[in-house]
Order: sequence, then structure tokens, then C-alpha cells
Amino acid sequence: MEAVVQIAPLLGLFGTVIGMIQAFTALQSAGAEADPAVLAGGISVALLTTAVGLAVAIPSAFVLHWLEGGVEQLTDNIEGTLTGLFTSRLTDIVPSVPEFTERPSFSPRSKEGPRLAAISHAD
Repeated sequence: MEAVVQIAPLLGLFGTVIGMIQAFTALQSAGAEADPAVLAGGISVALLTTAVGLAVAIPSAFVLHWLEGGVEQLTDNIEGTLTGLFTSRLTDIVPSVPEFTERPSFSPRSKEGPRLAAISHAD
């Protein structure tokens, strides 16, 4: 769908270029006796292809935007449902952690710093 939205105006532009080439080729062939009716055919093709390209691209852009919004909303709903499901299953499996009512108190650090366990080297 996104490709249609992007390609339709380009096809309309391509048709516009072809129509204008036809119009100027007809004008060149007519020489000094340029008849507006000769130009009208090429210009008509140019405008028609532009209009068709826009007529396809604009509604397609609205539909694409609507579909993407619906998919995003559906994804959010599924994600929320699964998160709730897994969270409730985890709270059933994992015991709850007690809440602390007081801040833990730490003893002041000794001047020597932390003590490391002695490493024995067995030969």
C-alpha cells in the first residue's frame, strides 16, 4: 500500500512529461501555423495523468494512515494484555519482596578500608 502511495504521483508526473512532449512535438510539426487544438491533445494527456496519479495517491495515503494507526493500536492492546498476563503469572510464582519501612543504617567505614579474604596458595 505504501508503494502505491509513493508511486502513483510519480506515474502521474511521468504522464505529464509524456503529454507535454506530445504537445511540443505537435507544435513543432505544425510549424508557423500553430493551432491551439493541436496543443490541446498533449496538454489534455498531461493533465489527465496528473489527476489520475493524485486521485490514486491521496485516498491511498488516507487508507494507509488509517491502517497503520489501527495496527499500532492493536499492537499496543496486545502488548498491554500480554504484559498484564505475564506480570500476574510472575507475581503468583515469585514471592513478594517485603517493603522496607526504615532506611538501613550502615556502620562507619574503618580507616583501613574493606578487608579482603586471604587467598591461600596451595602448591
